[in-house]
Amino acid sequence: NLNKLTPHQQKVLAKCAGKSVHLKAPAGAGKTLVAMFDMLSALLDERRVLFVSRNAALAFSVAKWLAQRMKGAAKRRRLLKQLQLMFDPLEEGPHAISLEDSVLNVRLAAEESVEYDLVVVDEAHHIFADRLLRDKVEAYCEAAGRLMLLSDISQGLHTGLDFPSDLLDVQLREVVR
Repeated sequence: NLNKLTPHQQKVLAKCAGKSVHLKAPAGAGKTLVAMFDMLSALLDERRVLFVSRNAALAFSVAKWLAQRMKGAAKRRRLLKQLQLMFDPLEEGPHAISLEDSVLNVRLAAEESVEYDLVVVDEAHHIFADRLLRDKVEAYCEAAGRLMLLSDISQGLHTGLDFPSDLLDVQLREVVR
Protein backbone atom coordinates (compact mmCIF):
# COMPACT_ATOMS: atom_id res chain seq x y z
CA ASN A 1 0.00 0.00 0.00
CA LEU A 2 1.80 3.09 -1.24
CA ASN A 3 -0.81 5.58 -0.11
CA LYS A 4 -0.16 5.60 3.62
CA LEU A 5 2.79 5.47 5.94
CA THR A 6 2.80 3.17 8.94
CA PRO A 7 2.94 4.92 12.33
CA HIS A 8 6.65 4.05 12.56
CA GLN A 9 7.31 5.49 9.09
CA GLN A 10 5.39 8.66 10.04
CA LYS A 11 7.66 9.13 13.07
CA VAL A 12 10.75 8.64 10.92
CA LEU A 13 9.45 11.11 8.32
CA ALA A 14 8.94 13.66 11.12
CA LYS A 15 12.59 13.15 12.20
CA CYS A 16 13.71 13.79 8.61
CA ALA A 17 11.67 16.97 8.10
CA GLY A 18 13.88 19.91 7.18
CA LYS A 19 17.14 18.04 7.83
CA SER A 20 19.84 16.40 5.76
CA VAL A 21 19.62 12.72 6.66
CA HIS A 22 20.98 9.29 5.94
CA LEU A 23 17.95 7.01 6.15
CA LYS A 24 19.06 3.45 6.79
CA ALA A 25 16.93 0.33 6.85
CA PRO A 26 16.78 -3.24 5.64
CA ALA A 27 15.10 -3.99 2.33
CA GLY A 28 11.32 -3.69 2.52
CA ALA A 29 11.19 -1.18 5.37
CA GLY A 30 9.89 1.66 3.19
CA LYS A 31 12.88 3.96 2.72
CA THR A 32 11.75 5.03 -0.73
CA LEU A 33 8.16 5.51 0.41
CA VAL A 34 9.25 7.79 3.27
CA ALA A 35 11.42 9.72 0.80
CA MET A 36 8.51 10.06 -1.65
CA PHE A 37 6.34 11.64 1.05
CA ASP A 38 9.22 13.99 1.91
CA MET A 39 9.69 14.87 -1.77
CA LEU A 40 5.94 15.46 -2.19
CA SER A 41 6.00 17.91 0.71
CA ALA A 42 8.96 19.77 -0.79
CA LEU A 43 7.35 19.87 -4.24
CA LEU A 44 4.07 21.16 -2.81
CA ASP A 45 6.13 23.95 -1.20
CA GLU A 46 7.43 24.72 -4.72
CA ARG A 47 10.92 23.49 -3.99
CA ARG A 48 13.26 21.95 -6.60
CA VAL A 49 13.90 18.23 -6.10
CA LEU A 50 16.37 15.82 -7.70
CA PHE A 51 15.77 12.08 -7.31
CA VAL A 52 18.83 9.93 -8.04
CA SER A 53 18.73 6.18 -8.58
CA ARG A 54 20.78 3.86 -10.74
CA ASN A 55 17.52 2.15 -11.69
CA ALA A 56 15.59 4.15 -14.33
CA ALA A 57 12.39 2.15 -13.72
CA LEU A 58 12.47 3.13 -10.04
CA ALA A 59 13.00 6.79 -10.94
CA PHE A 60 10.04 6.73 -13.35
CA SER A 61 7.91 4.97 -10.74
CA VAL A 62 8.71 7.67 -8.18
CA ALA A 63 7.82 10.42 -10.68
CA LYS A 64 4.54 8.68 -11.51
CA TRP A 65 3.67 8.26 -7.82
CA LEU A 66 4.32 11.95 -7.18
CA ALA A 67 2.31 13.04 -10.24
CA GLN A 68 -0.65 10.88 -9.21
CA ARG A 69 -0.89 12.76 -5.92
CA MET A 70 -1.89 15.94 -7.78
CA LYS A 71 -5.44 16.41 -9.01
CA GLY A 72 -5.61 18.00 -12.43
CA ALA A 73 -3.16 18.10 -15.33
CA ALA A 74 -2.07 21.69 -14.71
CA LYS A 75 -1.10 20.93 -11.10
CA ARG A 76 0.70 17.77 -12.19
CA ARG A 77 2.67 19.69 -14.82
CA ARG A 78 3.67 22.35 -12.29
CA LEU A 79 4.80 19.72 -9.78
CA LEU A 80 6.79 17.82 -12.42
CA LYS A 81 8.57 21.01 -13.56
CA GLN A 82 10.14 21.16 -10.11
CA LEU A 83 11.26 17.50 -10.16
CA GLN A 84 14.22 16.07 -12.03
CA LEU A 85 15.49 12.51 -12.21
CA MET A 86 18.99 11.14 -12.51
CA PHE A 87 19.55 7.48 -13.40
CA ASP A 88 21.99 5.23 -15.27
CA PRO A 89 23.94 6.28 -17.14
CA LEU A 90 24.51 8.89 -14.44
CA GLU A 91 27.04 10.77 -16.57
CA GLU A 92 24.12 12.06 -18.67
CA GLY A 93 23.06 14.18 -15.70
CA PRO A 94 19.55 15.15 -14.59
CA HIS A 95 16.46 14.58 -16.69
CA ALA A 96 13.41 16.84 -16.82
CA ILE A 97 9.93 15.34 -16.79
CA SER A 98 6.88 16.52 -18.66
CA LEU A 99 3.30 15.34 -18.86
CA GLU A 100 1.73 15.12 -22.30
CA ASP A 101 -1.64 13.43 -22.84
CA SER A 102 -1.33 11.62 -19.50
CA VAL A 103 2.08 10.21 -20.47
CA LEU A 104 5.25 11.02 -18.55
CA ASN A 105 8.10 12.02 -20.87
CA VAL A 106 11.71 12.28 -19.79
CA ARG A 107 14.44 14.26 -21.56
CA LEU A 108 17.84 15.57 -20.58
CA ALA A 109 17.45 18.73 -18.52
CA ALA A 110 18.29 21.87 -20.47
CA GLU A 111 19.50 23.95 -17.52
CA GLU A 112 23.22 23.81 -16.95
CA SER A 113 23.27 24.61 -13.25
CA VAL A 114 20.16 23.99 -11.22
CA GLU A 115 20.26 24.34 -7.49
CA TYR A 116 18.07 21.77 -5.81
CA ASP A 117 16.36 22.32 -2.48
CA LEU A 118 16.31 18.56 -1.89
CA VAL A 119 18.42 15.78 -3.42
CA VAL A 120 17.35 12.20 -2.67
CA VAL A 121 19.83 9.42 -3.50
CA ASP A 122 18.15 6.02 -3.44
CA GLU A 123 20.33 2.94 -3.06
CA ALA A 124 23.12 5.24 -1.89
CA HIS A 125 25.07 2.21 -0.67
CA HIS A 126 25.58 1.19 -4.33
CA ILE A 127 26.31 4.68 -5.65
CA PHE A 128 28.78 5.60 -2.90
CA ALA A 129 30.52 2.22 -3.20
CA ASP A 130 31.52 3.00 -6.80
CA ARG A 131 33.89 5.98 -7.10
CA LEU A 132 32.77 6.78 -10.68
CA LEU A 133 29.09 6.82 -9.72
CA ARG A 134 29.79 8.78 -6.58
CA ASP A 135 31.70 11.40 -8.59
CA LYS A 136 28.66 11.86 -10.85
CA VAL A 137 26.30 12.71 -7.98
CA GLU A 138 28.62 14.33 -5.44
CA ALA A 139 28.38 17.88 -6.83
CA TYR A 140 24.57 17.73 -6.69
CA CYS A 141 24.72 16.44 -3.12
CA GLU A 142 27.13 19.15 -1.97
CA ALA A 143 25.11 21.96 -3.56
CA ALA A 144 21.74 20.76 -2.28
CA GLY A 145 19.84 22.72 0.31
CA ARG A 146 18.99 19.38 1.88
CA LEU A 147 20.22 15.85 1.20
CA MET A 148 18.55 12.51 1.87
CA LEU A 149 20.52 9.32 1.33
CA LEU A 150 18.68 5.99 1.40
CA SER A 151 20.82 2.94 2.27
CA ASP A 152 20.12 -0.73 2.74
CA ILE A 153 21.69 -1.92 5.99
CA SER A 154 21.05 -5.61 5.40
CA GLN A 155 24.11 -7.74 4.75
CA GLY A 156 26.45 -4.86 5.68
CA LEU A 157 26.05 -3.15 2.30
CA HIS A 158 26.65 0.34 3.72
CA THR A 159 29.53 -0.52 6.06
CA GLY A 160 32.84 1.19 5.42
CA LEU A 161 31.57 3.56 2.75
CA ASP A 162 32.52 7.22 2.69
CA PHE A 163 29.17 9.00 3.02
CA PRO A 164 28.92 12.73 3.77
CA SER A 165 29.64 13.13 7.48
CA ASP A 166 27.21 15.93 8.29
CA LEU A 167 24.04 13.87 7.86
CA LEU A 168 21.70 12.89 10.66
CA ASP A 169 21.49 9.08 10.87
CA VAL A 170 17.87 7.93 10.92
CA GLN A 171 16.74 4.29 10.89
CA LEU A 172 13.58 2.49 9.92
CA ARG A 173 13.39 -0.58 12.09
CA GLU A 174 10.17 -2.25 10.90
CA VAL A 175 10.03 -4.25 7.67
CA VAL A 176 6.60 -3.84 6.07
CA ARG A 177 6.75 -5.97 2.92
